[in-house]
Amino acid sequence: MSIKKLASHTIYYGLSSIAAKFINYLLTPYLTNNDAVSIGDYGKMTAMYAIIPIINIIFTYGMETAYFRFIQNEATSDKVNSTASISIISSTVILTAVGWFMASPIATIASLQGFENWVQISLLIIALDALSAIPFARLRNEGRPLLFAFIRIASILLNVGLTLFFLSYCPKQVAAHPNSWYILVYDPEVNPVTYILIANLAQSAFTFLLLSKWLLPKQWHFDIALWQKMMAYALPMLLAGMGGMINETFDRLMLGWWLPPGSDFDAQRGIYGACYKLSLLITLFIQAFRMGAEPFFFKQAQGSNP
Repeated sequence: MSIKKLASHTIYYGLSSIAAKFINYLLTPYLTNNDAVSIGDYGKMTAMYAIIPIINIIFTYGMETAYFRFIQNEATSDKVNSTASISIISSTVILTAVGWFMASPIATIASLQGFENWVQISLLIIALDALSAIPFARLRNEGRPLLFAFIRIASILLNVGLTLFFLSYCPKQVAAHPNSWYILVYDPEVNPVTYILIANLAQSAFTFLLLSKWLLPKQWHFDIALWQKMMAYALPMLLAGMGGMINETFDRLMLGWWLPPGSDFDAQRGIYGACYKLSLLITLFIQAFRMGAEPFFFKQAQGSNP
């Protein structure tokens, strides 16, 4: 029965994540064939989306996995919910504020000088995603796959819809009706990647609003002793996550160091980033198993071996 339950968890939670990311994956041919997005713009976007997962690891610092480890004890579940939520909320506010004032150095690392506003928009995306991590973990732990799947898929559909709205619909409407209300939400002079990031920000905000109920604990109580235990469990996950994510994404940031002088850095990075997306189909199935396996194995650890 345990193996069947693991399989069902993988299907419910994993396939919804696969479906959501696969829908987003379909944006790749759209963006690479869109006249509004040049190869250079796509290269800049590739750099920005390469640094976002690295910063996201820092914002969540393994707390999601630590949550699964400690929430299994029903006697302390309320304390775990409250402590984890307060920890994530506090750290997210602090890290967002620090990152906001370090937007220029971060942009320099990503070779995006002059696009500090992208870094600031990305920080808001990361902050909202970090605040959604514990609520998503609660849904998985409580066994609410339909709600989990609905939020994941609905939010990505919003992202896709807004991307199409900004990059396909608005340019035509502004060109045909330059004095219409569309000029309030779309400026042809603004880099299109800005609108892609805004669509992503709307997705993260929508997700957060739907999950905010599960972020706020029943009682606000911060257990320092419990938090120290959770952090002792979480920090190794942070180190492992950072190592894995740097290995997965840092090549897109380092590409400029390898290209010969005079190369169109952004264009080459855009081509490289688009080709790299082909590997997404493989990594999606790995993630599907992880989404189902984490809550399953931590629950099994509390019971007797089958």
